[in-house]
Amino acid sequence: MAGYQIEDVPSMNIDDEFKQILQDSSADLEQINLMSEAIIGVDESDNEVRAVSKVEAHHSSGILHRAFSVLLFDSNNRLLLQKRASHKVTFPNVWANSCCSHPLYSESERELGDALGVKRAAIRKLNQELGISESQVPISDFSFMTKMVYSSRMNEEWIEREIDHILVIKADVDVNINENEVSDIKWVSQEELEAMLVAEVEGDGEIAPWFRCIASRLMTEEWWDAIGDKEKLGNLSDDLIHDMGD
Repeated sequence: MAGYQIEDVPSMNIDDEFKQILQDSSADLEQINLMSEAIIGVDESDNEVRAVSKVEAHHSSGILHRAFSVLLFDSNNRLLLQKRASHKVTFPNVWANSCCSHPLYSESERELGDALGVKRAAIRKLNQELGISESQVPISDFSFMTKMVYSSRMNEEWIEREIDHILVIKADVDVNINENEVSDIKWVSQEELEAMLVAEVEGDGEIAPWFRCIASRLMTEEWWDAIGDKEKLGNLSDDLIHDMGD
């Protein structure tokens, strides 16, 4: 359905009202089809509540749901950033972290132990968005760091309301972007990222709200120093859900 390397992508029926809203948006057909995917609705403690479609989770007041954000660093400790394509339904044309999306409402991606569900989802989306092969990002190389809850409204139609699981991985990868998802990429040092945060200007330099929360409030100096050392990263991780507000 969505170009993923899994046999069955769980999806939900979208009613006529949502279909019309999507058709009236600037998104293309592929992005509209992705909005029927079934993702994981959660409570404020990240306990699973029910399956929700992506459109239901993001429209109007939205529904709190589980998400993940990958911070992928190369051997020079540069962070991979992506610019979201103009076709995206929510927050198009903004710079974001390496990969950010949702685990599906499937048995493998709902698994909580060792953050395996979100790690599997991350591998799937790194391939679908950036063409990064699974062999270059083995699941054992991911480090779960923490969670954050945030809400950010794009406009009166669309909103993000997520409990976001933050994952870190160090890998030298071959990137082949899916232009329906990503319009550009760049690799940035710690200093270059800090400059982006200070000098952000709406337009080409606009930064996704969730990534600004991660970069400015969670990515400490200790995180940067520990990149590539899973033991150190593990010592810095926590089981908290950091409240980033609206």
